[in-house]
Amino acid sequence: VKARDIHGRVGYQGTQAAYSWILATVELPMGHLDTARTCIAEGATSPALRRNVQFLGSESLLRGELAFREGDASTALNHYLRAVKLLRDGKRDAEESNALAQLARVHLALGDAAAALAATRRATAIHRKHDLAPIQGMTPAMVWWEHARALTANRRESDARKALERAYESMRKG
Repeated sequence: VKARDIHGRVGYQGTQAAYSWILATVELPMGHLDTARTCIAEGATSPALRRNVQFLGSESLLRGELAFREGDASTALNHYLRAVKLLRDGKRDAEESNALAQLARVHLALGDAAAALAATRRATAIHRKHDLAPIQGMTPAMVWWEHARALTANRRESDARKALERAYESMRKG
C-alpha cells in the first residue's frame, strides 16, 4: 500500500492498477474476501493491466481463488480453466504450472480425482521440461503437493509419496 501511494504521489500511474491485483493476492489467503473482491474489480478496470503479459491470466486466477474460498468450486473451476488456457496460449510455463495445480485442487474438491491427476501431470511435465529447475514465478512445492494429493485420490500411494518427497525437497531448497 505504501509503494502504491508513493508511486501515486510522484505521478507514476503505470503500476497503480497492478497494485490492486497484487493486494488481492495478499488479501485472499488472509481471508479478507470483501477486500480482495474490491481489489480484483479495481484491477479489472485497467485496460493497460489486462494487456500486460506479466499479468496474463491474473484476473481469472484471482477470481478462481475468490470463488474457491467462498465455497463455489464450480465457478472456481471455470475461472481456472480460462486461466490455464490463457497462460498456455501465452507460453507462460511457470504460471501455467501453478494454475494447473490450483485447477487440480478444485477438481479434488468437486470429487473428480481423474481430472485432478490429469491437471497435475501436465503441471509436473512442465517442471520436468525445465529439468526440475526453479522457474521464476513457479511454486514447485505447491505443484508437487497437489500432484501428491491427486495421486493419493487415485490410489497411487507409492507415486504420491515420491511426489510428496519432491514437494518437500522444493520447500527445503527454498
